[in-house]
Amino acid sequence: MRSPGLRPWVVATVMSLLPLTLGLLPDSWFTTSYVLINPPDCPGSDLEMELHSSLSYVLGWNFVLVPLAFTVWLLTRAGRAARVVGRAVAAYVLLQALLGPALMAYDLLTVGAGCRQVWGPSADWNLGVAAYQTVYGALILRAVRPAGSSSRAGLRRTAGALAACSLLLVVPAADRPSDEPRARTPLDQAGTYG
Repeated sequence: MRSPGLRPWVVATVMSLLPLTLGLLPDSWFTTSYVLINPPDCPGSDLEMELHSSLSYVLGWNFVLVPLAFTVWLLTRAGRAARVVGRAVAAYVLLQALLGPALMAYDLLTVGAGCRQVWGPSADWNLGVAAYQTVYGALILRAVRPAGSSSRAGLRRTAGALAACSLLLVVPAADRPSDEPRARTPLDQAGTYG
């Protein structure tokens, strides 16, 4: 008898491995350059760069951890260990997926439209990757759901979580230049800053 979590696990595992095929494409598809003159201070962008440079050895291991968690699930046949490992891996995937959009939303809501230029053309790519990772993170959570739990309650919780995550993805679409100028800091007034 086939377990109900098998299909979501297989799809999530394949989705976690597909980005490895991007290495087969030419680098020109992924590189872009641009120069900003007097860019605004965007703390979310700065924090994202700092996190990715200091935690590069911890982030981005989805292609290893998701198949390993799927293997644990297969070996224990949806036992308690599989649920714990699956939820931990789903949290790892979703944290990475939502970090960039959350920091981008913070910059756009606090600093304003100038940060859209700082996030640059990579913003659309980053949001697409975040949505992609959110889908297979949610599939993992679906796969490790206990067999006796109510599907309606689980569906409502998952739909609510995905709706909240989706709101983060649409914030950049609402980015419009404000009529009011950004508040100046004392350093701006002294003429020593940007």
